[in-house]
Amino acid sequence: MKKELDFQDFKATDFDTWKSRVMKELGEKPYESLIWNIGDGIEVPPYFTSYQPRFQRFEKSIKEWGSGQRINFSSEKETNQIMLNSLMGGANHLSISFENNEKINFKTLFENVHLDYISVHFDGKGIHANFMNDFAAFMMNENVAIENTSGSFNSASADKISDTELKVRSEVFFQLKKKWRVFGVNATKIHKKGGSIVQCLTYAVAETNEWIQKLTSQKLLVDDISAMIACYFETSSSYFPEIAKYRAFRTLYANVISAYSPVHSCTLNPYVVASTSTYLQTTLDIHNNLLRNTSQAMSAIIGNVDVSIVSSYNSLLESNDEDALRWSRNIMHLLREESYFCELEDVSKGSFYIEYLTDELAEKSWEMFQWIEDLGGLNKAWDAFDEKVHLSKQMLEESIDFGDKVIVGVNKFVDKLQLKKEVSLKNENYLVACVESALRGGQDEN
Repeated sequence: MKKELDFQDFKATDFDTWKSRVMKELGEKPYESLIWNIGDGIEVPPYFTSYQPRFQRFEKSIKEWGSGQRINFSSEKETNQIMLNSLMGGANHLSISFENNEKINFKTLFENVHLDYISVHFDGKGIHANFMNDFAAFMMNENVAIENTSGSFNSASADKISDTELKVRSEVFFQLKKKWRVFGVNATKIHKKGGSIVQCLTYAVAETNEWIQKLTSQKLLVDDISAMIACYFETSSSYFPEIAKYRAFRTLYANVISAYSPVHSCTLNPYVVASTSTYLQTTLDIHNNLLRNTSQAMSAIIGNVDVSIVSSYNSLLESNDEDALRWSRNIMHLLREESYFCELEDVSKGSFYIEYLTDELAEKSWEMFQWIEDLGGLNKAWDAFDEKVHLSKQMLEESIDFGDKVIVGVNKFVDKLQLKKEVSLKNENYLVACVESALRGGQDEN
């Protein structure tokens, strides 16, 4: 006979009872060893019985998230075939990277691609004013139902964009019926420099503010400006802090936008494109990156991003490897179709632990943002801010060197057979330096 679960059967415990049992298990270790220091002065206690959020929470207006695929442009025909394979494989957002400044035949590139069913994100150094004008002309000449399309164009930072390009991008935004985001906030570059979560958040908030100030001076409304901006992040392997990072960013973004008196409540919602970290990938035992990618994608989705992109597990070694692209899509299918992440709304809401992390990250990031504003804005404060990022990178290096931060396949559980092989190292970040050091026997000083 089925019996209903009665939670009264479980006796409540208080902190003192819990702590006494924990101390017994710890033996000679102090209780303080359970307190997790995630950096930036944030300490996370091991025990919560309740928590009341200190900052208002802002949920995204659309609960669905997009399954993204990153593709490096080679030629129109070759890239078109990769795009079609990705779409047939289940991706519904395509992130195409153009690293060279060249004229693109968009008709060939998007042959048989139904732009009104997917979203496209253009990235890389090759995204310039002529590129965007040509794309807008293609959309109108082909009689595409622009109102049913969506996507984004990444950009240089607000202080580096020319007035001419600013004007062109704004015009393209209206030509494409306000469906395409034409300016980018690139917190990814802070992550790739070794910056902390707080520093990535701070940069994203400060850069958003820079864009608003620059565009309001062009007589644009903040409601339109918010719709012009896409925010790009990479997700590290700190599972719970990364969930909290994206939740905190929605609060921080809304706080900045609110200062400019928007008319529509949807203006408070940022559009967040989150990629799994390439900075934290290892080129030794590269299949470990599949596990990293999975947990990182989970953090982003639970954190309520708009688009989740899983980078290829061997992206540091190869470009557009079809098997690796397929595996990236399969991670998304695993989360969407088998783990039912497509049915999540705000699954972390109400978790004392994550709510605490969200507030701590928001508070520390807002304090640093105010510090930047006191120095005159991101452009004037850049050297001082960049120095903090460099210091964070040094601390990360030391934590890896001493094994305080474990990176499987790099400083722990290294495949010894792989250590004996020649590995093509294309990435110049610290983790590759760790691999190089391992290949030489770990004798390097850093």
